[in-house]
Amino acid sequence: GPPADSGAGVGVVPAQPVLFYIGEISSNSTFSKLSGNITIANSQVSVFSCVFQNLTKGVQYYSRVRAITALGVGEASNITTGQTAVDLPNPPILITNVTSGSDSLIPYLRLSWRQSPDSGGGSALNVSLTYLVEASEVLGFAVVAASGNTSELSLKLASPAL
Repeated sequence: GPPADSGAGVGVVPAQPVLFYIGEISSNSTFSKLSGNITIANSQVSVFSCVFQNLTKGVQYYSRVRAITALGVGEASNITTGQTAVDLPNPPILITNVTSGSDSLIPYLRLSWRQSPDSGGGSALNVSLTYLVEASEVLGFAVVAASGNTSELSLKLASPAL
């Protein structure tokens, strides 16, 4: 005959939305002592990243992320590693002097550079090198195009005032 009814039921819990993310960083792979943690509300996340500050120069760190739903804290992500830089990066190397030209009657200036061979000695935790370009606003310059990668970059500034 049919099996006896044990009275047990099976339920399905619908997927829960992520409420928060916790980013954790530690100087040891067991995370027994955290060097820092950051909790970020999911509603505030447009780019899934966080910045840990006040880390020690030249130390290798381990990082991971956890998600939190209404049901609790989830499993940790895979662990990534990276070493903080020993010093600030050296200045970039200009490839060419500033060149000028025009596109559709709008004059522009082009500045090109490459990364210094010694960029400070660190290895990123899944982040890219970012350059800060400063230009005078006296003539109303605006960035209109940037091209290249982190080892060589070219930036075009345009101004209708030229």
